[in-house]
Amino acid sequence: MPVDLDHLSYSSINTYLLCPRSWMYHYVQKIKTPVSTNLIFGSAMHDACEEYIRMGQATADPFPVSEQFEMAWKKQLDRNQEIDWQGESEDSLVKLGESMTTKTIKVTGGGPERDYRNMSVFLNGFEPLIVDNEPVIEKRVSLSIPGLPIPLIGYVDLITSDGVPCDFKTASPKSRWSAEKAKSELQPLIYLASLAQEGYALNPDLQFRYIILRKMKTTPKAQVIEIKQSWDAIFERLRMIVEDVWPAIEAGAFPPNESSWKHNDRYCDYWNLCPYGGG
Repeated sequence: MPVDLDHLSYSSINTYLLCPRSWMYHYVQKIKTPVSTNLIFGSAMHDACEEYIRMGQATADPFPVSEQFEMAWKKQLDRNQEIDWQGESEDSLVKLGESMTTKTIKVTGGGPERDYRNMSVFLNGFEPLIVDNEPVIEKRVSLSIPGLPIPLIGYVDLITSDGVPCDFKTASPKSRWSAEKAKSELQPLIYLASLAQEGYALNPDLQFRYIILRKMKTTPKAQVIEIKQSWDAIFERLRMIVEDVWPAIEAGAFPPNESSWKHNDRYCDYWNLCPYGGG
C-alpha cells in the first residue's frame, strides 16, 4: 500500500506506535471519523489559554480566559465537523468550561500546592519569551533527521521567558500524570530537538513543562510537571523513528495492536471498520 506523506508529526508517530492499522486508516486511507468531545473541548481550552497569554502581551486588560473559552468553543463548533457527543451535551460542556476558568483553581507541581483565584490569575505566571517583539506562542517547528526523507513538523504551544517549551493538555478528573509518564512521552524530545536545530537558546537542563488542566466541575485542578531530558534520550528516540517506525511505514506494515489501551469500542475511532475490532 503506497504511502504519500510530506511530513511526520509527534501525533502521527504516536498513533503508529499505538496501533499501525489505525494509522493506516487515518493517514493512508484518510477515513474521516466523528470528532470526540474530548478533542473539541481540549482544543477550545488550549486555544483559550494561548490567546489569553498572547493578549496579555498586547494589553494590560486582556479578556479573561472564561471569555476566551467561549469564543474558542464557538469556533470549534463552526468548523462543520461531525461530533461524537458521547452522551455529553453542548450545554454541559460550556458549563464545564465556565467552571474551570472562573472558579478557584488548585495547582500542584512546580512548587508547593497553591490556589489561584481563577484560570486567568494562574496563567499570569507564565511569561512568554519575546522574539522580534512577538510572544513565542504556537511556534511551528521543523526537524530534519539524517535518514528520514521527510521532516518532523510540530507546534510548540508556548516558550516561556526562561527558555522552557510548554504544552497545554486537558485531562479527565481521574487522570493524574506522573513525572515518569511525562518523561516517557515522545513529544518533548521532538520539540526540544527541533528548537535546538532552529537555533533557539534552550535552558541548559533541556527542561520541558506540561500544564495539565483537569476537567473538574466543582474544584478545578491543574498540574505543572517540569521534566529534564538528555541528548542521549533525544538521539535514541530519533534513532527509533529513523530505524524502526519509518521503514515499517514505507514497507506498508500496518498490523493491529490488540494490546493497546485503544483497542476497544470506546477509544478506537475505527473499531467498527476494523476486522480486528468490531468490523
